[in-house]
Amino acid sequence: MWKQVLTLFVLWLAIAPAAAEHAPPVMFDRKYFTDLGNIVAVEGSPTGEGANPNTTRFVLTCYQERRECSAILIKAYGTLISILTAIPLTYSIAVWAPDRVVANHDLACGNRETWLVDRLTKTAELSVGSCDGGETHHWTIEDPPSWKKADERLGD
Repeated sequence: MWKQVLTLFVLWLAIAPAAAEHAPPVMFDRKYFTDLGNIVAVEGSPTGEGANPNTTRFVLTCYQERRECSAILIKAYGTLISILTAIPLTYSIAVWAPDRVVANHDLACGNRETWLVDRLTKTAELSVGSCDGGETHHWTIEDPPSWKKADERLGD
């Protein structure tokens, strides 16, 4: 019996790398936007210069009562998914209005990251300041490109 188990294990070791090479990459789901009045949540892929929408996903949840938003960043490396922010980043709410939420996170270098959530158009934007003197990035949260391509194919 041990010989059969050992044979199966050796075969698995031989096949697993080949199967992993042909495994499909992770495909993130569509953008989600939820507004419950006192909680606003958005989840999606960043688009814009310097963004990696096929391999990156943001999850932002804002709480009116706590006057803060929590954000996590999820990255995909092939078929491996990693939550890069084990403890969510906290953003202080500067504006909570019927049409928008604005939240800031001050960076140690003196720059700032700002989320702008438009509650009417159901969109979210992130402006990321640079601590190394580089340029500021401005990203919008959208559906990943894989979903947009699938929608285009279905429309044909």
